Amino acid sequence: MKIKNLIDWLKTHPVANFIILLAYFFLVVLPHEWIGAHINAILSPLGRARFNLIILSLALFLIVIAIYFFRDYWKRYPFKRKLIPYLLGSLILLGICFEILFILNLEFVHIPQYAIFIILAYPLMKNIISTMFLATSCGILDELYQYVILTPHINKYFDFNDVFIDQIGAGIGLMLIVIMGYKDRKLSLGSMVKDPGVLSLVGLAFVFIIGWVAGSFSIYDPTGTDVFTLIKEHPSDYWTRPPGPPASFHRLNLWEAIICISTAIVFYGSMHKLNKSNLD
Repeated sequence: MKIKNLIDWLKTHPVANFIILLAYFFLVVLPHEWIGAHINAILSPLGRARFNLIILSLALFLIVIAIYFFRDYWKRYPFKRKLIPYLLGSLILLGICFEILFILNLEFVHIPQYAIFIILAYPLMKNIISTMFLATSCGILDELYQYVILTPHINKYFDFNDVFIDQIGAGIGLMLIVIMGYKDRKLSLGSMVKDPGVLSLVGLAFVFIIGWVAGSFSIYDPTGTDVFTLIKEHPSDYWTRPPGPPASFHRLNLWEAIICISTAIVFYGSMHKLNKSNLD
């Protein structure tokens, strides 16, 4: 089945679309850290450098496969020049990820993971801005699950890096939606206040604010006495250097994360102007 056929089918079957999206999130997205840990355990004897090279090769292979499958859509897309800034921006962001934000290239899994999430979510949301908000919310929930439930004994901080990487994957997924020629439903400023995608992120922010005001949530608490804290341990330097062979990566702090996440929403959400339609 062609991807466009799948999206068309999902658009006409919203209940099935919702169930499939929910199943994908719970069965594929949430357990990825656990699966990644097992892959890491299997390949770690190869050494970090060789491990990263293998994953980089697989990432490039996936990119080539994606180009092959979407080449005809790109050829037929009439506004290529308008999409080039998003393509170049995504390539630059991917380069930043590999050079600065990744400690292991296995983190690349976030990119196809959230690109696929977009393919499944867009038919339900039918709007680029709304879908980008939803993907960001799910990225935050994904990291919360890892931080609080999956590996609370290991994680010393909420991983903003992963949320930002998720957004890049989501943005690439949205570019694929655009070149396939889908048109957005109309989303005015007035209707945004009741849009489910927008509300999902606003709701998360509201919960955090209420928790902070109530004293059950904090940004930084090295003692671990708070019910929930985003950061248990601050990095001592711009670069974080994990144990093992020499390597380093930058850990986004709260304000860097807010800037990066907000910028990603604005940047990729602006593709909405390429998908304008008169649909309600």
